[in-house]
Amino acid sequence: MIPEDSLTAARINHEQYLLDDLIDYIESLASNEMNFQIITDKDNQRWYAKRLKRSLLNWIARNETELQEIDALENRIMKRYSQISYENKFLQRMFKDMKCFTNKISDSFKSMEISSEVTSIDTSKTQSSS
Repeated sequence: MIPEDSLTAARINHEQYLLDDLIDYIESLASNEMNFQIITDKDNQRWYAKRLKRSLLNWIARNETELQEIDALENRIMKRYSQISYENKFLQRMFKDMKCFTNKISDSFKSMEISSEVTSIDTSKTQSSS
């Protein structure tokens, strides 16, 4: 889970406040009892409804902007993922080739016969003896 920054926490608190306002407003309109009535006169009720609508539209706009940012980030991540995958395949192929090359070299050293016999040198045929 990604930790929240202070801006995200403030936005979440604001959205919770807005949702609580919306719930109170709807309950006040739907309730037949006056216990939930938070706005008494019609002018205040219209003003409150407009403010609530504007806040909800702003919230929707912020969410749409955030979704666009997430989509752009997702595209960048997928592009980078493709690049890394390509590089990884290339490096794996290089590693395989190097491993194969190294094995061939070590095999050629192993296949060379190492003579355990002492080689005699005929000193009579060297330049210094002539």
